Amino acid sequence: MLDCSHIVQVDYTAVQGFVGMITDFTLNNVRVALSHMQPEVLEVLEKANVKNLLLAESNDEAIRMLNDAAREEEVGLLDSKLQLENGENTATSPV
Repeated sequence: MLDCSHIVQVDYTAVQGFVGMITDFTLNNVRVALSHMQPEVLEVLEKANVKNLLLAESNDEAIRMLNDAAREEEVGLLDSKLQLENGENTATSPV
């Protein structure tokens, strides 16, 4: 979780830094949440269409979001494991 309360503006280079950081975290199966984002900064990031961005208004909300995402991931992994154990094919075939 990153507290962004002191970030008051971003330029193209900063947006690219956010994109790179979030991409690196995502590739390593790590979720990151940004809290206390200033409206002006949020607007720039939304225009840049940054993927996998979790935004929270408070640190507590960011922690809840990260915990919820981790639980959802666990449930998905358990479902996949059960399907494999039951011999179910998880792949979908084109129609």
